[in-house]
Amino acid sequence: MIVTVIHNPRAGDGEPTREALLDALRAAGHEPRYQSTRADDFPSALQEPGDVVLVAGGDGTVQTAALELATRGVPMAVVPMGTANNIATSLGLQRELDAIVKAVRAGREQQVDLGSSAGPWGERRFIEGAGFGVVPELIRVIDRYAAAQAPDAMSELRYARRVLDRVAALLPPFECRVHADGETHVLRPILLEVMNVQRIGPGLPIAPTADPTDGLLEVVWVEEPDREALRGAIRAWAAADEAIADPQHATSFGCRNLRAAEVRIECNAPLAHIDDDLWKAKKKHRPGYEAVFTCERGAVRLLR
Repeated sequence: MIVTVIHNPRAGDGEPTREALLDALRAAGHEPRYQSTRADDFPSALQEPGDVVLVAGGDGTVQTAALELATRGVPMAVVPMGTANNIATSLGLQRELDAIVKAVRAGREQQVDLGSSAGPWGERRFIEGAGFGVVPELIRVIDRYAAAQAPDAMSELRYARRVLDRVAALLPPFECRVHADGETHVLRPILLEVMNVQRIGPGLPIAPTADPTDGLLEVVWVEEPDREALRGAIRAWAAADEAIADPQHATSFGCRNLRAAEVRIECNAPLAHIDDDLWKAKKKHRPGYEAVFTCERGAVRLLR
């Protein structure tokens, strides 16, 4: 079996290495083809992906591969290597390389949903989530001050969580209307996310009931009266490091939610994100704009 390996050698603690990945696949009788994400054109390796794609990296690498492979119908397996691993954690994926290689051989598949968005940014797919308020502001601050982040993965995660608390403290609410399932919700949130998985950003577990296999998206929001509940939960979660990964902790974040296959949002938020990509509203968008989010059920073939 030809297995294309997409590997981010800088993700997390750098384990498993290129050699470990290739040796494990060869020992199982596969023919690996290696591509590092350090090459700017690494997605081109997915144009002729062979029989299976093995993605070893963090959420950004998994996102890139999943969106590309959704148009090709080729199954993928994931070796979680990132700092947050939101996608792998939400799907309950194993981390042991031997078990993942066995899954490649067994060929047992799970169909995973993708989200689709249409707004002033154009048409964009996502696998984690898209939204407005706290999360895109966090992305903006982290991108601007990336040099201040510590070099090791856990310190980087703690830094992002401290920034998240600061953003949640200072960000003003925005106006929006959420239309879903025949109902309209008029809101003034500081956080509004359309989620496909349970966690977003630096592992923020705000959507504990999100299921990326059920054909539904989960809309999650926090309004001004719940700002301090959100901040308190963020601080407790940050102090606990990875122990907070249990999605049951999300009940303390002050989030409200609904689930739907299609959601239309009208808002005047100055920033939006689609997975890790940031969009900034221009002057013409400031009075308000509209975005529609839908679920593409079973768009990605995942081996597990």
